[in-house]
Amino acid sequence: MRLKHPLCGIFTFVQYGRFHFPQAEAIGKSVQDFMESLTIDRIYDYMYHLIVEYAELLDFKPVRPVSALEECVESLYCFADQNQVQFLARSATSPSQTPPCKLPEQANRKIDKMIEEKKKIIDSTQLLM
Repeated sequence: MRLKHPLCGIFTFVQYGRFHFPQAEAIGKSVQDFMESLTIDRIYDYMYHLIVEYAELLDFKPVRPVSALEECVESLYCFADQNQVQFLARSATSPSQTPPCKLPEQANRKIDKMIEEKKKIIDSTQLLM
């Protein structure tokens, strides 16, 4: 379901779900299947690309302060309670054996088109204010 106006809010989605229950249920099931198919590697790929794209927007160069200290992973365990230690152990990562995925060129064009459409919508709503 696409919204042509970004200010419609969650009410529109709730109404859609009430009046189109089979379709809403199918959407929910497909999202659930998609979430179950995700692997942590794909999530990290997404995060990597998101950070890289965001970094391109920055107009300053970060500089490490002279007083900054590098911490090792083991030092985190010193301050953690038992629950935190278990969480740290479960969430520990290691470098990937494969390089990050690359989006095909057509996907980049499609994403650029979607961004342009959203910019037009935002610009048109700002004119209304």
